[in-house]
Amino acid sequence: MEKQLHKEETLKTFFTDCSPNIFDLWEFPSTCYEDCNSSETSEETEIAVNIGGVKHILLRDVLNQYPETRLAELVNQATDSTQEDLCLLCDDYDDSKREFYFDRDPEAFKCILELYYYGEIHKKREICSMRFMREMDYWGINVEYLDECCISSLNEVENELEEIAEKVKTILDDPEDDATLNRAQKCQAFLWKLMEKPESSLAARIIAVLSFAFILLSSVVMCVGTIPELQVKDGKGNLVEHPVLESIEMACIIWFTMEYILRFLCSSNKLHFVFSIMNGIDFLAIMPFYVVLILGAAQMELADVQQAVQALLILRIARIFKLARHSSGLQALAVAFKSSLIELSLLLTYMSVGIFLFSALGYTFEQSHPDTKFTSIPQSCWWAIAAMTTVGYGDIYPKTTLGRCNAAVSFLCGIVSIALPVHMLINNFVIIYSKQRVLETTAKREIEIMALRAKVEEQECPEAEKMPPQASVWDSAGFDPNICDMWEFPRTRYADCNGSEASEETEIAVNIGGVKHILYGDVLNRYPQTRLAELANRATDSMQEDLCALCDDYDDSKREFYFDRDPEAFKCILELYYYGEIHMKRGICPMCFMKEMDYWGIDAEYLDECCISSLNEVETELEEIAEKVKTILDDLEDDATLTRAQRCQAFLWKLMEKPESSLAARIIAVLSFAFILLSSVVMCVGTIPELQVEDAEGNLVEHPILESIETACIIWFTAEYILRFLSSSNQFRFVFSFMNIIDFLAIMPFYVVLILTHLGTAVMELANVQQAVQALRIMRIARIFKLARHSSGLQTLTFALKSSLKELGLLLMYMSVGIFLFSALGYTLEQSHPETMFTSIPQSFWWAIITMTTVGYGDIYPKTTLGRCNAAVSFLCGVIAIALPIHPIINNFVIVYSKQRVLETAAKHEIELMALRAKEKAQECPEAERTASAGSSSVWDSAAVSGSQSDTYIPLLADKANVFKDQPAHKCKNN
Repeated sequence: MEKQLHKEETLKTFFTDCSPNIFDLWEFPSTCYEDCNSSETSEETEIAVNIGGVKHILLRDVLNQYPETRLAELVNQATDSTQEDLCLLCDDYDDSKREFYFDRDPEAFKCILELYYYGEIHKKREICSMRFMREMDYWGINVEYLDECCISSLNEVENELEEIAEKVKTILDDPEDDATLNRAQKCQAFLWKLMEKPESSLAARIIAVLSFAFILLSSVVMCVGTIPELQVKDGKGNLVEHPVLESIEMACIIWFTMEYILRFLCSSNKLHFVFSIMNGIDFLAIMPFYVVLILGAAQMELADVQQAVQALLILRIARIFKLARHSSGLQALAVAFKSSLIELSLLLTYMSVGIFLFSALGYTFEQSHPDTKFTSIPQSCWWAIAAMTTVGYGDIYPKTTLGRCNAAVSFLCGIVSIALPVHMLINNFVIIYSKQRVLETTAKREIEIMALRAKVEEQECPEAEKMPPQASVWDSAGFDPNICDMWEFPRTRYADCNGSEASEETEIAVNIGGVKHILYGDVLNRYPQTRLAELANRATDSMQEDLCALCDDYDDSKREFYFDRDPEAFKCILELYYYGEIHMKRGICPMCFMKEMDYWGIDAEYLDECCISSLNEVETELEEIAEKVKTILDDLEDDATLTRAQRCQAFLWKLMEKPESSLAARIIAVLSFAFILLSSVVMCVGTIPELQVEDAEGNLVEHPILESIETACIIWFTAEYILRFLSSSNQFRFVFSFMNIIDFLAIMPFYVVLILTHLGTAVMELANVQQAVQALRIMRIARIFKLARHSSGLQTLTFALKSSLKELGLLLMYMSVGIFLFSALGYTLEQSHPETMFTSIPQSFWWAIITMTTVGYGDIYPKTTLGRCNAAVSFLCGVIAIALPIHPIINNFVIVYSKQRVLETAAKHEIELMALRAKEKAQECPEAERTASAGSSSVWDSAAVSGSQSDTYIPLLADKANVFKDQPAHKCKNN
């Protein structure tokens, strides 16, 4: 009790001592009214605004807190301005109601109002960032009033648009078309496009391909030139590169030199060209050749000069970075590293602390062992690096109990210290990689739209009315004060601003699922082919029966049209008339929204790019479901037109290919799976020397029992293949199917070896024949892939890898660049050690592979200090190079796997529904009418054939008819 009283006194003292303005940070701005009697002053202190059909009553004192905004200007001019002046600030004005009309987004306006009440604006997530930026510009509100999180999202979108505009400008910019340039300047511009812009012409693409080929050729020559077997001795007995390789190297250097000089001469800014990173790399790639050439001509034999030459030759490795000029993947990697400098510094910090800590502990714990390899803490750092990166070459390892416990902890800490920053680095790479692909796609699409608009404008085609009214992204480059013109509302063309006289003719009232909207005829007639435009045109001179054909119900007394549609989807539909395009909100089902667009008579071309892609994905899924259902239904149906032989062929096909068709088919599938596993086990067990027997010549061969089991498995596989071939309706397609090729490769070696054995021992004793037999036996491994026929998981993995070819290409490219770079450095840095294990660059590839993948067999490892530093960097780069592309591949696998599960479930569910409907129809049950009228039509009905044109019909494949034209009339109210 005393504690409670003490607590209350403490709180009372705290709030008494606190400043009265402690909560001003969140306090509502107080409204200063001159008179609380609103009945006398309401006309002077408040205005009524109608935003997209939603009415708001706003107070003068509240709006005047920000006098520079449109609403403040409107409320100040409301009492003493003419109707023409007021119409300049709004889209329409009703003098009788003293109500201002704005064709703006009502959801965005709710956020705009937060400025007057909270002093800042917070954008909702579902509102498009750039559309909200347009809304703020329209209402005269500065971006500084946005919340911090909203400003960052807007800045990101703004930067993306700037990059798109810059990319479009780069593609469209053609200095040759500039009439002010002289002949020399035009020639310079032509050369620049030829050397820098492969997409500009065929000749530029050929030069880019040649440059890429010379880079690869020079890199290969540099590696091959270090192989001792391919080197020759000079006059002093020293091994030097082969003359042929030197000639190829010289040809590559001549190409690089010409390319560099031409690009330098045609550059408009020579200073910027010289100090560019990529041009610096180009210079480093050719400079060593000429320096060595000059020193060789001077016949300098000093040891220091020779070491300088060796150091210069290392710079030749820089030519591998020239690939970044032709690879968007390497460019994305460079940008990801640049934007992840903080994460990389964290990684280096964590690793440095761990290396120092565990190397010191390892050195201390291992001093008690007589044969310790931890001779000093700096030397122990090499062990700590190899341990924390999980490479573990085995050249140095702990031998005491405490040392091994320290090593175990270092493994775990190393994994954690690498994983934490690398995860953030991966996220940055995924964002940049995705953004890069979006920018490329958007820039191409923008150029196509601009070309189409120019073509339509030239031909003065009537189709120009269908084009979205917003300006091009290109027009908004630079983000000047008129940036929002790109998304500007088309101004409403009212014949008379006096809404009281003309409102009945220019506006219609629609009730969408209980939500009322007031829409204007001239706004709707911007797209005359839509249902709303047709409704507005018929509203004044048509009969009720004609109007009911376009809506679900009509109230003549209220002049209000009723639609049993989704009100949230309708808000998105209205965006077409105001913004010229439609953006689907996240919470709306894509196929339901497609149905809504079809009902309102709106073509899919008006959808935003991101929404089109999501709709296409769902459409593809439904097509796959329909195909799966069709396949199952084909198995269930019996075609009476088939002959007895054809029926027998179809029965065999279902028996061998479709385990779900019958119990016998399931038994055959289980037996096939068992034989695959048995043959794989026999193949493995047959290689164990203890289970092998000697033949007449004393050679070890497989045990006779294992050979018998192998023969039985081959007989099963052969019978299975022949039956499936005979029952196939298309033998040619069957033979060249990927899975059937694997089946053939699994059984073919057995019969080839059998034939060669029966030909006699003379043939089998030939060396070439024996090698061929060994190669054929290796092909037996292919039978393990037969499991994919019975495993949906393996099929999913195949589809995921197929859809991730670009990411796999990135993985191979990153690893290839890293392997070449670190193996060349390792070879060069280890040449000073007398017992070096790095005999050539190609031989060093193996070390780079096992190091970058953190395997570290220990058969080859660096011994010099610089070589170990190179190895330490290669560990980290290898982990990052593997982790970056793996993340998108994992995402693709998850998407494919989830999609496959959904398709299987949806197909089964669809067949169950169809069976239930067929049963109800056969029994003539009254419930069938309820099922047909209330539920959505079958995916099979809508996607495969044509389906019924009901209210819930979703057009998927070729059937894109306007549903509303065939819509049955609803019963109207009698008023």
